[in-house]
Amino acid sequence: MEGEENKVERDSTYSKILAKVKTKTAPIHDDISSDAQVASEKMDVEAKIDWLVNLAVEKGVVHAVKVAQHLEDNYMLDEFHDKLMADELHDALMKKGLIKEV
Repeated sequence: MEGEENKVERDSTYSKILAKVKTKTAPIHDDISSDAQVASEKMDVEAKIDWLVNLAVEKGVVHAVKVAQHLEDNYMLDEFHDKLMADELHDALMKKGLIKEV
């Protein structure tokens, strides 16, 4: 049952992030596995999160979220979400048209 609860929690967090994304302008890339491999090689959670934030700006929020999902780390995902919603980054992503207000 604990595995099911973790999956539900992860799916809920992904849904919150993706709800703010403009899907028609955010490209989805085929290299999720290779980007997840690069992220998993980072030494600590903060380095992974910073890398995912940069990935969100470069390849789109949808892609970065899918990479984070591939890593299956709830703590990192929650921290990544918090970082994406931080005022400065949130405003920058909105100005670039990568996310929208819901």
